[in-house]
This record gives sequence, C-alpha cells and structure tokens, in this order.
Amino acid sequence: MKRREEPAPKPLPTPAVAKSKNPRAWLIAAVLLLVAIGSGDEDLGERFYEAFAAHPWVAKVERVLKRPPAGVEVTLVYRRPVLMVQVTGGLLPADGDGVQLLTADFSPLEARRYPRLSEFGAATPPPAGTRWTDARVVAAAALAAVLIDSWDELGLHHLAVASDPSANAGQIEFDLFTQAGTRIAWGAAPTATPEDQAAAADKLSRLRHYHAEHNTLEGSRGPQVLDLRTPHGVEVSQRSARPQVIEQ
Repeated sequence: MKRREEPAPKPLPTPAVAKSKNPRAWLIAAVLLLVAIGSGDEDLGERFYEAFAAHPWVAKVERVLKRPPAGVEVTLVYRRPVLMVQVTGGLLPADGDGVQLLTADFSPLEARRYPRLSEFGAATPPPAGTRWTDARVVAAAALAAVLIDSWDELGLHHLAVASDPSANAGQIEFDLFTQAGTRIAWGAAPTATPEDQAAAADKLSRLRHYHAEHNTLEGSRGPQVLDLRTPHGVEVSQRSARPQVIEQ
C-alpha cells in the first residue's frame, strides 16, 4: 500500500518587529500581530498595514517590510496623549491633534497626570481614533502639546476656555490654573496667530523664566494673575491691585 505523503507545513511566522519608544506600543503591536499575522500570504504586508493603520493609537504606519521566510518589520508613529477633556462622567484622552484616544487604556491615576480641559460640561466624544469636531478641544489639545513637558515643573493643574478673552473676536483663548490657584491668562492657542500676541514658544519661555526667578508662579500673598497676552514680559496683578509689567 502506497503511503500518502502530507504536504510540508508552511513555516511559522517569525516574530515581527514594531519599532517605537512608546511602552504601550509594544502591547498594541502584540495584539495586532495576533490578529493580522498570516503564514506567508501574498497580501500579508497590506493586511499588516491596514490592521495597524486602523488602530486608534497609531498615527502613521511609516513602513511595512516582509522579511523572508515569514517575518515582518513594521515601523509606526504612535499618538502621544497630551490632554484629558473633563466632561460629565469622566475624563476623555486626546492627542495633540485633538484625536480621541481609548479611555479604557488609562487608569484614574494616569488620567489625572495629564493637562485637563475643565468646565467643559456635557459633550459627546468622537469615536476613538478620530478628531474632535469641537474647535475648543482641538485648540486646547494643541496648547497642551506645547505645555505637557513643563506641566508638572510649573505646578499647573488645568486649563479652561478664557472667561475674559482679549478683543480678538471669534478667537478661542485659554487660561491656565496652578494647583494653588494662580491664573495665567495665556491667550490664543497655537492654532491661532494673532498679531498682538507672541508665539506659544515665546509665552512658555516667559512663564518658565518667571518660575525660575521666583521658584513659583504664586504671589507673595498667595494666588495671583499672570498675563502672557502682552507682546513682551509678564503682566502681574495681585487680585485687585494695579497690574505690574515685568519685562523679560
């Protein structure tokens, strides 16, 4: 009796490589590999690309390379969370472009560490991986992206849409608040470029300089107001006191 020969099994895929410095990225990569990985399919590269590109944490798939015999190298750009939008019911994460991220990926403790857009009330977020349509959230996210690396150092607590914006009609402006209660009139977000206000990088430089000189953003008598909307320096007012301009 002639023995039937079974076809040789296809080689199992070798571990794929997902290049990223984001620790969470490795977990995402592992999950997506389990979903997308094949066994040497003709369209393996395309399926990898589509699977990664569809994930809310992935901003861009830079490259997908198939490595013989059945390996894959994927180079990704991940979204960086920079803002929590405080709405009725909790905090919603967003990246610097105002793209909604996965809320379930943040513990309450993690969520509290990010810049927070407060006093936002009821809002319906977009699906994860898509951009907010509310211009206030998009502007706040752009501002948070500028501030996040200095947020803790400066003792900042949250930001809010300004209650007393400057004379630029229709322009979204923001106030920052420290943990101790000082209000920083920041002005326009980086998404706008009013002629009468400095660029975001210059405002941050002024704020950092003030903090370095005084070792705090608070006044000697407690919370104060620091106005960065002026073309130069920082305008300081102690509640109802006459504003004082500190040139820098």
